[in-house]
Amino acid sequence: MRVARPMVLSSDQQEILESRARARSAPARSVERVRIVLLAGAGLQDQQIAAKLKITPEKAARWRNRFLDGGLAALDKDAPAHIEDLILNIFAKFQLLRRGYVPGA
Repeated sequence: MRVARPMVLSSDQQEILESRARARSAPARSVERVRIVLLAGAGLQDQQIAAKLKITPEKAARWRNRFLDGGLAALDKDAPAHIEDLILNIFAKFQLLRRGYVPGA
């Protein structure tokens, strides 16, 4: 069994993460990421985090590593969308504009 990279949170990081975990207006995925990091900082392995949060161990490892590599800012970054999704989104917006839709009106 592989052992996850160790994580030690500073008191400032711990405080910020706990605040974000309690935020009621935060998106669910953001709160989940914060909980993963808090549990990792408490010394849990990815398998244990996965069982506790009902997620995959790969997801726990992904967010542990992103936090270790990029800090708090890394928790807010999502993976880039697939190019097909971007093209469809642009096409849909174009169709709305062609039909006379005015954004913000």
